[in-house]
Order: sequence, then structure tokens, then C-alpha cells
Amino acid sequence: LNIWYSKFNGQGLDAINARNVTNLNIEFCFIKRANQLYWYNYPANQNQSISEGDGIQVNSACRNPADPTGALIPQVTLINNCTIDRSDTGNKMCIIIDCATANYTIVNNHLIGQRIIAGFTVNGLYLSMGTQTDASTNLVKGNAIENCAAAFAVNSNQIFAHKKVINCNTGLTIHANR
Repeated sequence: LNIWYSKFNGQGLDAINARNVTNLNIEFCFIKRANQLYWYNYPANQNQSISEGDGIQVNSACRNPADPTGALIPQVTLINNCTIDRSDTGNKMCIIIDCATANYTIVNNHLIGQRIIAGFTVNGLYLSMGTQTDASTNLVKGNAIENCAAAFAVNSNQIFAHKKVINCNTGLTIHANR
């Protein structure tokens, strides 16, 4: 699945929600005003079930139909040269990847959050890969992240290189079990 040169503006929940996609390329996209249902929920974080929108959310539970064991198929994701501006609403993430197994490359993106207004908790990039231990296939490089509650939250192995983190409450959060 290729999503290229697209503009997303004013979505109620996620701008892009990719589930069970084995090969995903999102490149040169502009996302602004995702999760507008947040304002029905204001003040912040009262009911996540009706304002759960992210800029890009990637979830994978793909199973190989030819494999009788039901083994998961790796989620291969490229997010490249996108601008995700979440400065207008106050919860969730610019990008969240939550997969049991994945090979991803997140490069040269500009992620803008909201950390200044009380109760706003937009995070830049949240990576939760379950039990995956091979960092060699996961690359986060050359991204600029600004005005986020947390620039990066990591729950698996990644290679991080050449980041610019500006005016975020926390730069990199690494969960202790990883």
C-alpha cells in the first residue's frame, strides 16, 4: 500500500490508520488537525474511547494463511518526508507503531505536538513492538520533533540516528523491560 503526496486535514480520529497491512509506504504527506473529536471530550483525556485519533497509526496482526501455526507476517513500514502537525489538539501521538513483529524505517519527518497548554499530551513517536529483539531492521533517522510531551517513547529495540528534538518535555523515554 502506497500513500504518497497526500494531504489530510480535519479528521475526526486518525488521519491514517493502517491495520493488517504487510507492506506500507507513506511518503511526502501532510497531516494537520487529526483527532478533531478531542474537542467533544475537552477537558483533555476524559474519554479516550471517543477521541483516540493519531496522525498515523500502524497496527499489525497479519497471519500467514498458508502457515498452519498462524505465524505473524512481519509488518514492513516506511514513513518518509512527512509533516504531521498535531499542535491543534491535545492527546495521542503523531506516529504510533504497535506491532508484534515489524521492520520499519521512519526517516526525515517533521512531527509537531502540543505541550504548552495544560492537559495536552501529544507525543511525537511511540514505538511498541512486543517481544521483537532485532534492532537491525528498525531505523529512526533524521526526524525533527518539536513541542511534544515526549519526543520518543520506546518499548523495543531500534536504531536511532540524527534526531532533532526541540522544546519537548522529554526527549527519549525507554521502558525498563527493554
